[in-house]
Amino acid sequence: MESIGTALKKCKVICNRYEKFLPNMPEDELFYQFCDDVIRMAFLVAVSDGYVDAKEVDLISYTFGVRFDYNTLARSYGLDYISDESFMKQVPVSIKTISGLEKQGNPAPNCFLEDTRVLYGAMKQFGDDMLNCTGAKLRFSVMIQSYFINNILNYIFYMEEMDGFTNNQYEDALSYVKSKYSSGKVEMFSESEEQAEDSDVHIGGIHLKAQPKNTFDDSESGTDSSEQKTEVLSASGQSTVDNSVQDYSDRDARQQTLDLARGDMSLASNAVISKTSASTSVGTGSSHPLLGNSRPAVGDVIDMDTINEILNDVDSMIGLGNVKKEIHDMVNMILINEMRRRKGLKSPVMSRHLVFTGNPGTGKTTIARAIGQIYKTLGILERGHMIETDRSGMVAGYMGQTAEKVNEVVNRAMGGILFIDEAYSLVSDNEGDYGQEAINTLLKLMEDNRDNLVVIVAGYTNEMENFINSNPGLRSRFNRYIHFKDYSDDELLQIFKGYVNQQDYNLEEGSDDIILKAISKLRANEIDNFGNARSVRNYFENVITNQANRLMSDSGVSSEMDELMLIKCCDLDI
Repeated sequence: MESIGTALKKCKVICNRYEKFLPNMPEDELFYQFCDDVIRMAFLVAVSDGYVDAKEVDLISYTFGVRFDYNTLARSYGLDYISDESFMKQVPVSIKTISGLEKQGNPAPNCFLEDTRVLYGAMKQFGDDMLNCTGAKLRFSVMIQSYFINNILNYIFYMEEMDGFTNNQYEDALSYVKSKYSSGKVEMFSESEEQAEDSDVHIGGIHLKAQPKNTFDDSESGTDSSEQKTEVLSASGQSTVDNSVQDYSDRDARQQTLDLARGDMSLASNAVISKTSASTSVGTGSSHPLLGNSRPAVGDVIDMDTINEILNDVDSMIGLGNVKKEIHDMVNMILINEMRRRKGLKSPVMSRHLVFTGNPGTGKTTIARAIGQIYKTLGILERGHMIETDRSGMVAGYMGQTAEKVNEVVNRAMGGILFIDEAYSLVSDNEGDYGQEAINTLLKLMEDNRDNLVVIVAGYTNEMENFINSNPGLRSRFNRYIHFKDYSDDELLQIFKGYVNQQDYNLEEGSDDIILKAISKLRANEIDNFGNARSVRNYFENVITNQANRLMSDSGVSSEMDELMLIKCCDLDI
């Protein structure tokens, strides 16, 4: 079976093809409606068992390239799956629209609506994936999904068997067109005008300037129509309602299904949220399942693939639980503000400059680089690179030179992150010190370049608090703090093992306790100067030095790979 990503790409080609029949239809509008219908179905299937699993939300998010959460889905798609007006008891408007247009090109009875069946197949496949992704196929959820899918299939049978269409039937089928475009957007013609335009298509009194369906080039979809028809016939039997749900009895198979769905995150909307270059051109005026009725302008894209990759890298770091939450909160806030902007709603103005507090070696520089890449991907910064500096890179010994140094370092950081380590050292009570000049110059440059520069200041907690409070301009521009806690001994042990694995070494059995004792000793000896991961890195370098000395001191040095890779317990002593 093809992946859901491939299936949705085929659906996009089909929807784009039929948009030619619909006057004033914005680009990709019909496909966005189909995506909206699929997501609504998936969420209502997920919620029907009374509990929405994180894997179910992830499956929707990764398939459509949008970072959903439960609250966003609930607000957008509701929780109603059993009332008479429930979406799960209706035929989706996208299916009705495509089937109506396709039937117009195949008016004979007992025709085969292959394009409509492709959309049906993709919707059914994603519904099955939703049922299987947690490994707990509950009876009520299966029943809801089966009822919905079978209702669609019965509607397709009805359309295929019908002998021609009346105008009223076309109007009923094209419900999406009527609801979206009947009020002043669709050009209407009188009966006499319709008769004068015999070569054009007329559906429900709407004059459609397009070629009939049988003139379409099936090569656009990359699928041979006869083969596709056979496949769908085999799956459905044409006369039998397909009520089957795939059975994945083991965890690996279920995970494989989820991985397949996550495989292509750019399929739902290449124009709105996609993996794309900065030069991508995007149409205007269309709708997106999450972003609503307003699409971004040219080049205004959100690459959720990259965002998720960066967040996964951050989440894979050892420790830093509160920091990871802050980063996720920041990304979510930016995305929601962007959605509000596209809806025409006001968004709070938030400072993007940050204060990092904590001891050395707690990951501040690494996180700063990640933020730069996030801001670049979200379109906030042009380059997203990071320039790291400190007092020596900003303060000179003579009047007038400090401003030049600050201007130089800011220019290099333009379009990215300026990371100032030990920023508190810019403040000094010494007469003739030019640290304050550096601060004043920096504040002016931050204001002049607030749309293309983010400054992160970092240092010890108490010292940074004093630094921010030393100048009202600093307080007004730096109002978001992220604290980096010291690593525990167990976390530092994992960091040490990470260095071991990265550098192609192996640890002798029973070494964990020795490493933990060494870390405790380092912490006690260095006290306030303990550098967390930095100190552990230095310890690792001492360990491999000990190993090298041991190997060289042994009579007849072995060149065996195992010996070169092995770190023995005796090498771990400090």
